[in-house]
Amino acid sequence: MKKAQFFIIAALIGIVVIFSFFSVSITKKEKKPEKIYDLNKNFKFEAVEVIAKGKVNKANIDELLDNATRLFLKYGLTEDPRLEFVYIYGNATNFTVFNFADENVTVGSTDIMGGRKNLSSTLQLGEIKMKVITPASEYPGALNYIKKSFQSTQQTQTVDVKLGNRTYSFALGPNEQFYLLIRLKAENETYIVKE
Repeated sequence: MKKAQFFIIAALIGIVVIFSFFSVSITKKEKKPEKIYDLNKNFKFEAVEVIAKGKVNKANIDELLDNATRLFLKYGLTEDPRLEFVYIYGNATNFTVFNFADENVTVGSTDIMGGRKNLSSTLQLGEIKMKVITPASEYPGALNYIKKSFQSTQQTQTVDVKLGNRTYSFALGPNEQFYLLIRLKAENETYIVKE
């Protein structure tokens, strides 16, 4: 085999190797976790069904939604333990924001603690001190911290929810609305679904 043919074959092999790395990195970057979309659809469907049943039965929708959220948390966290979400339920004059993210969200000038954050306290018995950290979602009174209700006199308004360094806007009118914001941090990417 001639020396020139050897270099041509080596160059072709090098080009194939380079393009295979390039196509693998493109494929990896474009791939999004499908679970986040499935979780979004499932929870949104369940929440809307709970709200409709609550209206028909004239039940306390907030309590029904809290129970549905607890069930969804058990299911959602088994599907993906990195799951974070924020939902808004209500209308322009009376709405609730529930925060199960790993950081606080801000609505107007009100901060709402993230349900994935930890609440810490110190237990002391004589000289012995022990710091106890409890995930907010497991704390019996967690809903007092991770859920806030707002009242307004406006008939229509846009509610801005700041999560991290981004602000998400939700339009509320005279009828009840349910909006869901799901965030999933995977490797170096953050995926967000807003509906």
